[in-house]
Amino acid sequence: MARFSEQDITELRNLKIQCSHAVVEELTKRCSPKGDAATEGVISYYDQMLDRLRKFKLVTKRRDPNFDESRRELHWVAVQAEREAVQGLYEQGEISREAASRFRANIRNREATLYEQDEIG
Repeated sequence: MARFSEQDITELRNLKIQCSHAVVEELTKRCSPKGDAATEGVISYYDQMLDRLRKFKLVTKRRDPNFDESRRELHWVAVQAEREAVQGLYEQGEISREAASRFRANIRNREATLYEQDEIG
């Protein structure tokens, strides 16, 4: 992946915030989020992304690439561990199919966020 300048990253983050706002606004106008799991999931994903983009400032000092790679690997290990735990709880009958589905959706949202973090900081 090509390295972006800090100005490019800032602009990408601002565009992502604007686009995310537009998605949430449009879905809220067009869809009835109550009772529609698909709409709720998409709106939730974009709300989480907006929250993350607002909270975390751009890191201006470049870190050690080995640190970033290790951090990324640990995130993916954690995501896989969550998936396995949800599957185990479901197979043992400790959670319902619906609960497992909600947990998996949450994990997918987090995974998508991790991909985006790698792209735009």
